[in-house]
Amino acid sequence: MKFVGPLTSQTFQMILRVLLGCFFVFSGIAKFWTLSSFREILLTYKFIPEIAIPLFVYGLPIIEVVLGLMLLVAHCIKKVSLFLLVLVFVFTVGAFVKYQNGQVGNCGCFGQFIERKNNWWLFVENTALMIFLSAIHYSES
Repeated sequence: MKFVGPLTSQTFQMILRVLLGCFFVFSGIAKFWTLSSFREILLTYKFIPEIAIPLFVYGLPIIEVVLGLMLLVAHCIKKVSLFLLVLVFVFTVGAFVKYQNGQVGNCGCFGQFIERKNNWWLFVENTALMIFLSAIHYSES
């Protein structure tokens, strides 16, 4: 399946891939900046068992940086974009559950480096991210 219109433009795809790559590299580095507070934020997501929190605290930023770099150098774009799409989807569902339970604190997207509230705008942004990742995924041959 291929997207039609401007999403099929190779230049647009490259720009989108580079922007998303930079976004995920920055997001991973920002989490490393304040690992202890990122740990506290992850504890508020009730779907992660407490015993697995250290794995997520160190693993998630590494995964984001590596996959972001892979997008930047156009390596395994189809697999990388799908993995990032699933990652964003899972954390969007988790953020939605937190939002429904009245928890509107920091979503943890950038650790404590940039505090972003868990509100409706986060869901708009994450939906756009998922659309862009889908566009990259489905436009790759």
